[in-house]
Amino acid sequence: MKIIRKMSLVLVAAVSLIACKKKETALLTTKDGLIGSWKLKQQGSDINKNNKFDTEEKNFVRDTAQFSFQLFKEGTGFRVGANSSFVDTMQWDLFNYESTLRFKIYNQGFINNQFFKFQVGAKTLLLIDTTVSPSYFRSFEKEN
Repeated sequence: MKIIRKMSLVLVAAVSLIACKKKETALLTTKDGLIGSWKLKQQGSDINKNNKFDTEEKNFVRDTAQFSFQLFKEGTGFRVGANSSFVDTMQWDLFNYESTLRFKIYNQGFINNQFFKFQVGAKTLLLIDTTVSPSYFRSFEKEN
């Protein structure tokens, strides 16, 4: 009888420890935040060169000129024109301690490498092209 009680106590203690184990929370990375479909809404140049996308510099994009990026977790995706007027396959990745976003777009036999500084939020993505002067901004909204 003593053996059964001791075994029962050990079993209860083991179950209690398992039940009290803290659940782990997975933190989202910058890469996780980029995954999804992003539709171009505004664009413009940093005319006053203050490195901010100011209201007076924003130009809304006509529906026919809009395009979107669809970014998948494994670093692949698509660039899709308005009304699916074109679909380019692409690869994407992060550089410089996740401060630079590179798109490698395959368009009609050509490879176009584009590098952007960027800011990503829950529903917004701002791409900043610093290879031109003044810098050029493209503002996207998350579709899904």
